Amino acid sequence: MRTPEKETFFDMGQFRKYRIVLLLMLAVMWAYPSALAAGEGVTCHPEETFTAVFSLTANPEKAVTALLELEYDHDAFELISSSMTKTGKILLYGLSGNTRFSVPFRARRFVAAGSQTIRISVLEAVNQEAQMVKGLAFSSCTVNIEPAVTATPTPKPTATPKPAYTDSPASDFEYIEQNGSITITKYKGSDATVVVPERINGYPVTELGKEAFKKNTKLKNVVLPNGVTSIGYEAFNDCTSLTSVQLPDSVASIDYMAFTSCTSLTSISLPNNVTFIGYAAFGMCTSLTSIQIPDSVTSISYAAFMGCTSLTSIQLPNGVTFISDYAFSNCENLTSISIPNGVTSIGKEAFYDCISLTSISIPNGVTSIDSSTFYRCTSLTSISLPDSVTSIGSYAFYYCRSLADITIPDTVTYISKDAFIDCHKLILTVHKGSYAEKYCKEKQYKYKTK
Repeated sequence: MRTPEKETFFDMGQFRKYRIVLLLMLAVMWAYPSALAAGEGVTCHPEETFTAVFSLTANPEKAVTALLELEYDHDAFELISSSMTKTGKILLYGLSGNTRFSVPFRARRFVAAGSQTIRISVLEAVNQEAQMVKGLAFSSCTVNIEPAVTATPTPKPTATPKPAYTDSPASDFEYIEQNGSITITKYKGSDATVVVPERINGYPVTELGKEAFKKNTKLKNVVLPNGVTSIGYEAFNDCTSLTSVQLPDSVASIDYMAFTSCTSLTSISLPNNVTFIGYAAFGMCTSLTSIQIPDSVTSISYAAFMGCTSLTSIQLPNGVTFISDYAFSNCENLTSISIPNGVTSIGKEAFYDCISLTSISIPNGVTSIDSSTFYRCTSLTSISLPDSVTSIGSYAFYYCRSLADITIPDTVTYISKDAFIDCHKLILTVHKGSYAEKYCKEKQYKYKTK
């Protein structure tokens, strides 16, 4: 007859089998002794899901992944869906397999690991276990826990409700995958609001290719995900209904004519990492009233803001050293512009037909006033030329009919014969015996000496 094995209080095999659960229980006991004493040590099961709301400045998927790798099996969770709002990105995760975990402990670690204000709520589910979690699982948490909500909650009425944006489906885009990243080559959808997904087929979206949204007249709002570094040639050219663009901090390059003729675009803020603005990038954006240019930009490219007829003022960052040809030409409502001291070159027709510009200061370091630079700036009353200027090109101040005085430094050695045509009020101030005095005598311009 077989003798029954002696029962032992501690079985190593059972310990190995349940060691993860035991460790988690110890963690919960350490964090929430009062809750355990009350019998509230509750675990979640595979049928439940939860949401995590992160700031747009965070990288929510990486934050969640990092936390999972710290505390649990990487495969313990699976991403069910994601959506984007103006205030954050919502990721819906569910448990996979037979994983069990302590919700209160996890909630506490979310706050510690993410360094963001995070809301966690249990979604309404059809099974009874979810109801148990809704009632008990978060009872001992110290974070801000919301009541259970349905998958499609009714929004609270507000005076100015913010629109909720959801990622556009990958099927709405044509794209290419190269070297582990995605370039969007064309948008095929018809939505007025487009939220470019952060990843397609598991690969990060890093670039908008040339003409991706060109001549899409239905497009009104665009949200680009963090990770996009480049906006390609004519990407939004002639999107005449586009009013809002959200650019992530990762954007470094805005290519040629990227937003040309976006006639409904009223304002845009360029991220701090932008170093390149291509020619005519915002040309003919006739409704653009303001733009924020970061310090990382060092040059204003050819015709970058040409024909921005609603632009009234602009502050150029201190890092700018070069203003190219036609940069602000035909900005007819531009009244003021601050040119940084580091600028050494201002191109031809840079302020052509800026008929509302009243005054401008040229920084020391600029060596020439190029041809037609201030052509027909009819409201310009005064301008200061630095001692670094040596030449003034043809039609430089043509038809500046309000211009009453310019002091020509004695460093100037060349002035075009037609530099001041039709400046009827102008009296030049020149140095006695200088090239400028001889010029005035030859052309019979009014002048005074200093």
